[in-house]
Amino acid sequence: MDKDDIMIRNPTMITTPTVLILGAGASQPFGFPSGKELLDLVCLRFNDKNKNIYKYVLENSIDYLGVDSKTILKFREALTKLAPTSVDAFLEHRTEFIEAGKACIARELIHYEREKNLSADWYPYLLSKLNTSFEEFGKNKLSVITYNYDRSLEHFLFTALQIRYNKSDSEIAQLLKNLPIIHLHGKLGDLPWQNTDSTKCREYNNTLSNQSVKISSNAIKIVCEDIDSDTEFKEAHKVLAEAEYIYFLGFGYDRTNLERLNISAIATKARKITGTAYGFTDMERHLKQVEWNSKPNIGHSQKLILSATNNKVLEFLRNEVDLH
Repeated sequence: MDKDDIMIRNPTMITTPTVLILGAGASQPFGFPSGKELLDLVCLRFNDKNKNIYKYVLENSIDYLGVDSKTILKFREALTKLAPTSVDAFLEHRTEFIEAGKACIARELIHYEREKNLSADWYPYLLSKLNTSFEEFGKNKLSVITYNYDRSLEHFLFTALQIRYNKSDSEIAQLLKNLPIIHLHGKLGDLPWQNTDSTKCREYNNTLSNQSVKISSNAIKIVCEDIDSDTEFKEAHKVLAEAEYIYFLGFGYDRTNLERLNISAIATKARKITGTAYGFTDMERHLKQVEWNSKPNIGHSQKLILSATNNKVLEFLRNEVDLH
C-alpha cells in the first residue's frame, strides 16, 4: 500500500483548541540560531572587517537600508560592549539603533533559510497530526504564536500540503488561513503565496541581495512600545482565550515576553499549560515554574508545568503532548 493511501485512510485531526508558542529553540533543529547565538554572530561579523556582512552593510546601508555607516559602527560598538541577552532585547532600550539592528538581524537570518533542513525533526511530526482530507483540513483547531522571525514552519506546511493534496498555490494558501501562524515580532518578509506585493515578499531561500535584506528588515518588529493596539498581539490574545491546551516549544520564558502575552489572565479555558525546558538546570526549571505559579488568581489548570530538562521539542511532543 502506498504511503499516501495510508494517510488518507487513517485521518487524524486536532479538534481541541490548541496553541503552540514558539521560542528560538523551536527553530534551532532547522538550522536557525538561538537568540544568544544570533547576538554572537552579529558581533563576530562586525568585529572582523574581512567578513561579508561588515562590508555589505556599510557599503549598502545608505542607499538600501536607510542607515548611515556611522550609526552601524556605533551600534556594533555598543552591542559588543554591553553583551545583552539578545539583539532585540538591546534594541528595545536603544531605539536609535533599531533600523541598523533590523538590517543586521535580517542579513544574518536570511543565510539560514535552507529548504533541505526542513524535512526532519518536529515539523513532519506536527504535519502527521494534521493528516486529514483537503475538505476537512480547515477544521483543525491549531494556532501558532511565534517570537521567531523565520518563516520555516509556514513554508514547510505550504510545500508539504501542496504535495499531499496536489492543489494550486492559491488553494493551499487559502487552506492555511485556517491555521494561524502569528509572528509577534514580525518576520523575514511575506512568502510569495502570502502577498502579491513584490516589495513585501520574497522566496524562501538564503540568496542575499539588497532587496532581500530590505524586504526582511522592513518586516521585522522591535516591540518597545505599547502593544495594546498591535494587531498580532490582539490576534494572539484571541487564540489564547479560546485555547484548552497551551504548549511552549523551545521557549526561554523571559518575564517580559510572558507578561505581554498575559496568559494567566486571558487563558481562562486552559486545561493544561506546559512546555520544554531543554538546556535548563533543574534549579532554573524549578524557579521558572515558581515565578509563573506564584502569581495571584492562577487556577490549578493554569499552572505551568515544565518538561524534563533533557527533552527537546520532538521528544516533548511525542512523549508528553496529546495532539487530538
